[in-house]
This record gives sequence, C-alpha cells and structure tokens, in this order.
Amino acid sequence: MLCSACGASVVEGAKFCPVCGAAVHDEPAVYGGAVVSSPIASPPVGGEPLSGALTPSGYPPPSPPAPSYSSQSYTGPTYTTPYGSPIIEQQKKSSKAPLIIVLVLLVALAVAAVILVPRFLGADGFGGWLQGGSQGDQVLFPMQETSTKKWGYIDTSDDWVIEPQFDDAWGFTDGLAAVIDSKTGNYGFIDKTGAWAIQPQFGDVADFKEDLALAQDPKTDLVGFIDKTGAWVISPEFEYALSFSEGLAVVLDSETEAYGFIDKTGTWVIEPQFDEVWGFSDGLAVVLDSETEAYGFIDKTGTWVIEPQFDDAWDFSEGLAAVWEEESETYGFIDKTGSLLIKLQFDSAGDFSEGLAFALDPKTDTFGFIDKTGAWAIEPQFKDAWTFSDGLALAQDSSTDKFGYIDKTGAWAIQPQFSDANAVFYEGYAFAQDPKTKKWGYIDKTGAWAIKPQFDAVEAN
Repeated sequence: MLCSACGASVVEGAKFCPVCGAAVHDEPAVYGGAVVSSPIASPPVGGEPLSGALTPSGYPPPSPPAPSYSSQSYTGPTYTTPYGSPIIEQQKKSSKAPLIIVLVLLVALAVAAVILVPRFLGADGFGGWLQGGSQGDQVLFPMQETSTKKWGYIDTSDDWVIEPQFDDAWGFTDGLAAVIDSKTGNYGFIDKTGAWAIQPQFGDVADFKEDLALAQDPKTDLVGFIDKTGAWVISPEFEYALSFSEGLAVVLDSETEAYGFIDKTGTWVIEPQFDEVWGFSDGLAVVLDSETEAYGFIDKTGTWVIEPQFDDAWDFSEGLAAVWEEESETYGFIDKTGSLLIKLQFDSAGDFSEGLAFALDPKTDTFGFIDKTGAWAIEPQFKDAWTFSDGLALAQDSSTDKFGYIDKTGAWAIQPQFSDANAVFYEGYAFAQDPKTKKWGYIDKTGAWAIKPQFDAVEAN
C-alpha cells in the first residue's frame, strides 16, 4: 500500500509508514504489482520514530521517492531557416541560378528536418529532452523489462536510453542512480549514460543526501557514509544509521546500543543516549524518553525544547507537528512551544505541505484537508488522500475508488481514472496504473500518458 505522506511502500496491516512515520489509512491505496523497493532507508525530513523500527537487527525500510521537483514543460526549439527572407529583386533579375540553388537547399533542409527532428524530439515531441535538450536535463525513468526482468531506464519517447541490465534500479538523484550489478549482486551508482560513476562494491546503499550517501560494507555489514567518488568519508563502523538531515545523522552506537547524532566528520554532536529517535526537521528531532515512555523534541544540542509528554509524535513541517493521544486515539497539531494549536480530533492526519494537511474526519470517515487553524479548507469527501506537492494532491474518489489529483480548491485537476498512482510528481511526471490492463506508465500534470502503460513494474523516483 502507499504511504499517504511520502508515497513509500507500506506492508499491509502496518499502522504507520516505516519510512516517514505517517499514519497509514484504514483503507490505503496499494501499488498493485509495482516494485517500490529501495536500498538502506534514507527517510525524508520528517517521520515518526516507530517503536522497534530503529533496531540493530536489519536495515531501514525502503526509501520513498525523492522529493518532487517543479514541473518542467517542453517549449520546443524554434527551427528557422537562413533562407527565410525573400530573394531581392536584383537577384531575380540577374540570374535564375541563385533561385535554383536556394530551392535545392530548401528541399535538402526539409529532408534533413524530416529525418533529424524526430530523432531529437521523439515520436511524441519530447524524446525525454526537456528545456534545452542537454544530457543533464534528460528525464529518465527506471523500468523493468518484461521478458528479462532486468531494469534499465527509458525516456518519455519510450526508448531505452540505458538498456535493461540491472537486477534493480532506482531513480536519479543529483545525476546519480543506485543500481544492483547483475554480475556481483553489489550496489553501485551510475550516471545518465549508464556508466559506473561509483563501482558496484557495497552491500546496500541509500540515495545521496546533503552530498553523502549511506552505504554498507559487505564484508562487515556495518554502515558508513561515502562521497560521490565512492570514497568513505565516515568509516563503516555503525550497526545502523539514517541519512543526513540538516547536517546531522542518526547512528546507533554499538557499545551502548543507544542512538545519537554525528556530524559530517563522524564526530558525536549529541552523545548516544536515546532508545528511539528520528532525524532533524525544522531544527527539532522527535525523541522517546526512556523514563516516561513519552515523546518530546530536542534541539541540535540535545536539549529538550518540548518536554516528553505525547503518546506519539511526528516531525515538524511548516512549523507544526502532528501528535497522537492513545486514550482518545485522535490526532492534533502542536507548535514549536509544545502548545496544542489544533485540538485532538482527527482519526488520521498528515504533515502540512503548501499550507494544508490531509485529515480523516471521524464523522464521515472520509478525508479532507485542513488549514493551520484546523478549519476544513477542502471538505472531507475522499476515500483516501495524500500530501500536496507542486499544487496537486493524490486522492481516491469515494464513489469509483479510482485515483486522480485535486488542486487546492478540492476540484479534480486530473480526473479519477487510475487504479493506482504515485503521490508525488517527479520532474513533472508520476507513474500510474491503467485499470484496464493493470500495466504501469507515466502521466504528465495534465493526466495525459507521457509513457504509455506497458510495464509490469515501475520504480519510484
């Protein structure tokens, strides 16, 4: 099923997303047959520290799609001809030869355009080359080839830019993508030409965050951090770690079996002392107090800013954090003083994004969106809903069970027509499942198929 906050894959029956910690809805959407796996967890900024989630046995859960980017629309190059201006009268009078030459050149140019332009633009006029057509701007999508079950990358013209050859592949982040080498079974990173930027040598990896990537030494099974050359910046000496967030990373100290925070030199900034902790967001981190078994928030010195008092808590987003009360089993929101700004009243709730947060109305058992006063900005009416990104939010229609995208007025920007879809657009595209064929493809922000549904599995970017 889909995490309502970050779009990550969640095991059926789970109460919370193992990646970002958001509450899982009672009737969540599922990915169908889509593969949305990832290497070592590198959760986004935000997320509730789950009891038992941060344990030395096993590595973090799959990472979610990388944060969405601004939609990029293809404007198309303007092709002009040097012969566009009329031939002057003097040339016409002097001889017919220049005119014949010009006509021949025009015909040659037209033929060349017919042959070459489609190769640059692709059959659908995109060809995967966005705004300028440079290699760095090419949008590539990890896809699994049906017959070989190998992974490669296609562009928006359905062409294999990087041939299927990997046992698994992830979306590009900062020009690099994590893949599993079919020969060695190790993880490495490729660039957009398919060449190895970092040789396959790791037992597991996470995407680069703040210029460093979490990686596992296959010999010791311990984790550390590498730079974009593949060199160890922080030696693999930890049983468990999370990716860097706001300059600090959560790691598990093997001696004390407690969690603390290190900086990018590997130095302890907050000594290991916690049984449960999550990464920093908006300058604060959720921590479980072992004495009271309540959640509170610390700053980057390790000092309690909001005393432990909550049965559960999530990271701050846009100045507010969701909290949960066990007795009433309801959610509300606090500000950075710890004051309950939006009272406990919802059966489920997500992080604030673009000024709105989804919430489950206990009266109607449907989802809507609230503003920062707790008032309904979009009335509860959806069977399921996800966080806003780039002005759109994935929602499930209550009457048809189909998925579409709404705008901030609650109107359907993309009509509910898919049997499943990704919550986040990646560079203007989101994967979706055709209800008739159950195949996966990619749509643009108008809802049109940019890559026709033809794949059994897709990978979240």
